[in-house]
Amino acid sequence: MYDSVADLVSGGQWENWLRLARDEVDEGRVLEIGFGTGRLQALLARRRDLEVHGLELSADMQSRCKKRMRREGLETHRVRGNGMCLPYGDQSFDMILATFPEEYIVHSETLGEFFRVLRPGGKVMLLGRWISLRSTWLGKCFPVFYRRPSDEECKSLISEVRNCGLDAKMEHRILSKVVHHLVHMSKPNHTDSNSPVTPQSIRDGL
Repeated sequence: MYDSVADLVSGGQWENWLRLARDEVDEGRVLEIGFGTGRLQALLARRRDLEVHGLELSADMQSRCKKRMRREGLETHRVRGNGMCLPYGDQSFDMILATFPEEYIVHSETLGEFFRVLRPGGKVMLLGRWISLRSTWLGKCFPVFYRRPSDEECKSLISEVRNCGLDAKMEHRILSKVVHHLVHMSKPNHTDSNSPVTPQSIRDGL
């Protein structure tokens, strides 16, 4: 039912939304957090310029993704784990993606892990944290699935991200009848020598 519900809620646009995420990825080593049934994993795996990794806590989703990849003749590097404690070494990835993530994705523990595993200049993109309908009256009919973030929510998120050593910005991207309120993060190439940000300092709450 998972994919069917996603297609229904998105008005049949779910695959296009995932392509939006895929097209944001530059070449290199990419990690998808919470890959679900593996639809974005499959889209990423078809790109020859990417080394694709995936993290998913649910054993059932792991199984469904495995079947999808086998059926489509594709392969990625997937592990079962928690986004708040990533089982990867420091500076492992050029980009991290998460689509329609749960609240944990913006907790300081998760953001600190992003900082740790990203290479200098690496990026993070969150898609589906907020999506709004371009039609105001339709948006009022579907407040659970579609809404704009408030200015306060945007400021709070950006502040939390920056406290963990990452740069952050919001982008409002129109795609058909919806507006995707994308969250972009990036790890600076060089941190301020006077105020060093390290994985340990993040864990200590500095």
